[in-house]
This record gives sequence, C-alpha cells and structure tokens, in this order.
Amino acid sequence: MRIIITGATGFVGRSLVPTLLKQQHIVFLVGRDIAKIYKVFGENIKALTWNQLENIPPDDIDAVINLAGENIGDGLWTQAKKARIKTSRINAANQIVNWALCYQQKKPHIYNASAIGIYGLQNNEGNPPVISPFIETSQIPFGQPTDFLSDVGQAWEGALKPAIEAGIPVTFMRFAVVLKCRDGILKKLELPYSLGLGSILGNGNNHLLGYILTI
Repeated sequence: MRIIITGATGFVGRSLVPTLLKQQHIVFLVGRDIAKIYKVFGENIKALTWNQLENIPPDDIDAVINLAGENIGDGLWTQAKKARIKTSRINAANQIVNWALCYQQKKPHIYNASAIGIYGLQNNEGNPPVISPFIETSQIPFGQPTDFLSDVGQAWEGALKPAIEAGIPVTFMRFAVVLKCRDGILKKLELPYSLGLGSILGNGNNHLLGYILTI
C-alpha cells in the first residue's frame, strides 16, 4: 500500500512507521521538519512538507494516517498551549480533507487520530456512584463539550465532516493514554515512583479504554 502519515515523529508514529516499512508498504511522511523526519526514520521513507502534500494526487494513495497535533503531555496547559493543542489538530485535519477532496476516481481512506476525551466527563452522581464505561455507541455531547478535551475531540473529528459527506472513508482512532515501556507517560512516572513518591491512580473504578470508529 501507499500510505501518507502525518505527525510520524510523535509517540505513536515512531512505532508505527518501522512496522509499515517492514511490511513493505510505501510510506510518505508529512511534517514541518524534513530533517527531523529523516533523522528519526532514515532514508527509506519519502519526507514531505505540508506544502508539498498537494503535489501527490489522492488517487495514488491508499490511506492517510493523521497523527499530527501539539503534544498534550509536554508542558503546562496555559491558554496559549491549549490553543495550540486545538488549532494544530484542526488545521492538520482541514488540510488533509482539502487535499483528499481533489480525488478524481479513487478515494484514499483517512485514519484520523482522536481521543476518548471526546465522550466528555462521566456522571459520578449517586451514593455510591454508578459509573458505566464509555463504548463506541455511547452518546457524545456534540455541541456541548463537558471539558477541554471534549471540546478538542469534537472540533477535531468535526473537521473531517466534509470528507465524510463526500463519501471518503474515514476512521476515527479514539486513543486513550498510549503506553510503552520506559517511554511517554511511563518514562515521566518512573523517577517519582523509583523515589517512593508514587501513588495509586484512582480507586480502581476508573475506565480508561480506547476505541476505533469507522464511518
């Protein structure tokens, strides 16, 4: 397959790209820093800037995996940081959709990253509270986000609406926290826990799952 990946130098992309290359897929990586892309993955890929994306006909591509977006786990959530988290995801999705809409015959399948935060906050009322896990068919409060991540998720997936309306296949990958040994959040937690400063996260009733939804 011929696959475009955006945000490939991020946490998920660094594991995904080598796997696709081993499977003999042709991979095009789109990002702002071509030098960084080649530094991370070597010369067996084709690196493109966002402006160069329009030079590739959508009919020549089988799938687009959009992982682009500001790292939510890096730095404090200042107002400026929150704005970058949201706008970076919307802008990337918009550009991919506008590119995909230029297809002539073949529609590339868009796999767009999203997050379980789109479901909003769970209702923990009652004594004791009865908390049901979110599943793919759980109702999402579109237009009424319950918190910041719910707002981001709704806007993020909403940016794909023109592609869906045009009949382009879209899959939303609603990730929870992605874990990898000695990397990501586990790497950040390693030091305080090794110093005896860790704690139990929640009371055991927390639901932290991820879903993939295809439209």
